[in-house]
Amino acid sequence: MKKFIIYKSKIVKLVLISVLSVFLIGSLLTGCASNVNQGTQPDPVVQEPQNNDAVIMDNYKKLIESEAKPQDVFAFLDENAKALSKESTAIIVNDLEKLQNEYLLKLEEKYYENTEIQAALSKIYLAKKDMNDPNNLGTEALKNLINETIKGGYKVETAEGMFFPIVNYSVYKRYSAFLPEDFNAYIELMSVESDKVPAKDAALVIGWDELLQRALKQEAFINKYSDSDKLSEVSKLYDKYKTFVFLGLNNTPLFAYEGNVMVENAKKVYADIDFTTNDSQLKKELKKFMELLKASNYKLTPEIDKFRGQVIGV
Repeated sequence: MKKFIIYKSKIVKLVLISVLSVFLIGSLLTGCASNVNQGTQPDPVVQEPQNNDAVIMDNYKKLIESEAKPQDVFAFLDENAKALSKESTAIIVNDLEKLQNEYLLKLEEKYYENTEIQAALSKIYLAKKDMNDPNNLGTEALKNLINETIKGGYKVETAEGMFFPIVNYSVYKRYSAFLPEDFNAYIELMSVESDKVPAKDAALVIGWDELLQRALKQEAFINKYSDSDKLSEVSKLYDKYKTFVFLGLNNTPLFAYEGNVMVENAKKVYADIDFTTNDSQLKKELKKFMELLKASNYKLTPEIDKFRGQVIGV
């Protein structure tokens, strides 16, 4: 009986070995056949997953080609920003800013073509009501104009008794999560400008301290994002601010017209600058400027005038 059990066990092992052999041979043959097929036939086409970014950008291109207005592009961005790459969102925002500036002239004409528009806005302004709130507006025509202004990413501003639209950079903040770092930094700089313009009627409407802080932040952007697509815009803004810093404006000069002495408010702000840091070229220039002024008892001399001219490039 014991011999029979051993014999039976041997048979089972032989059967298992035979089955495994057949399986291995079959696998080898299948592999060879597969290799032969790969050598004689093209690889099977594998469908790529849908590239939403490419599809959306293609739709964006079609939108632009249809002569879209800024408000159309804003609506497109609101709908698609979450599905776009940061690089693609930056492309659209960059294009949109240019489109806004191009369309601004057409929008301005609507503010001036009807004297009733200016009169109505003046009434609202004098009543200290928000000109950018359609609920404060009387006529349907004015409501439609302000609605177009807001939807197009603009806001109403005033100077010299006139009312006109400007680009409202704060609206771009709603895309901050979908934009590269340098674009967000740029929007932050420009939002400050549109939220509170630095000058009106050839006069500063911000203090010398805020003027200086804005200029330093612009310089910091230029140093940090030297390869940014927005470098040119910030550089132009910075050049304007340097002129303000070293010259002032016609109605807010850095040196009083009588006596050519530095105005006291600016003198105090500039004298309190921390010159110990070496990361700012503007601070270095201001340090030299103040040293020259101290030596002249803060009176503008030909030497100082020549120095500031070299600094601002005039």
